[in-house]
Amino acid sequence: MQQEIKPFYRKDLPHYQPPDDTVFFITTRLDGSLTHDVIEKLKVEREQEIAKITYSKTTFKEKRHQIDNAHKRFFGKYDAILDKYIFGNDWLKIPAIAEVVSDSLHFFDNQ
Repeated sequence: MQQEIKPFYRKDLPHYQPPDDTVFFITTRLDGSLTHDVIEKLKVEREQEIAKITYSKTTFKEKRHQIDNAHKRFFGKYDAILDKYIFGNDWLKIPAIAEVVSDSLHFFDNQ
């Protein structure tokens, strides 16, 4: 039976404390990989959608669910733009730099 993972919230981001044997991924991006205009446009869109949900006449539980879904949609929008990779540097294509980043992400493995 799989253990339910309950999120807690700090600011608007969900935080999870998974069981010790859980595998998870980290999404990151390089500075400059999205232009300021793109980031600002997506941020404004997200804030408008969250405000619309917040002031809707639905229950708190429904609002929380809708807000979670909105965050997922906007994460997907960011991700889709990053997948096109039309901005910024491509430092992680350099094996030595990619190795430093990988090593730092794995520093606490099994600890």
